Amino acid sequence: NYGVNSQLSFTKGTASLHYSHDKTKRTFNSRYGTNTFNGAFNHAEVFMNYDLGRHLQLLPGIAFQQLQLEDEKAEIKNPSLSITSPYVSFFIKDISGFSIELGSRYVNHSVYGNTFTCSANPSWLIHKRVKLFANYSTGFKAPTLSQLYGQFGANENLRPEESKNFEGGAQFFSAANTLNFRATAFSRKLN
Repeated sequence: NYGVNSQLSFTKGTASLHYSHDKTKRTFNSRYGTNTFNGAFNHAEVFMNYDLGRHLQLLPGIAFQQLQLEDEKAEIKNPSLSITSPYVSFFIKDISGFSIELGSRYVNHSVYGNTFTCSANPSWLIHKRVKLFANYSTGFKAPTLSQLYGQFGANENLRPEESKNFEGGAQFFSAANTLNFRATAFSRKLN
């Protein structure tokens, strides 16, 4: 496992670059014999935080992941997949107590094709004592290479999980700001 991080700061923000590589070797010993599994994972990401003004911030970026399962016994020999996902988030911060984050991500998955996810997270802080908040987001989670092609219960016909999530609530702060209470309700639909 190794990686590199780099960050460049400038007047109105920062630009960051991350890269990591993981190589995994697993050996399972059982009464049925010994099985060895090897895998590799590469992750690269470039993103930028940019201040558009006193209360406005932009965060664009792109991530790339490549996964490989080194398995000559699998139905598909040495299966691999890649995921490319550009994203953008826009933040409005503390305009008379109101803040919001709006974000979207485009996902290009080499096995499952293209999809979009999004999120919206508004909040309102009233007199520094009560915070009202709501969150809406969609999600996408693809099966792992091992779930699709591995040797133990693999199923190449698995489909990705997709979700819609909503959360809302209120948070109350004490006068000395040493104690707070939070009430939250949520709904999550997962296919």
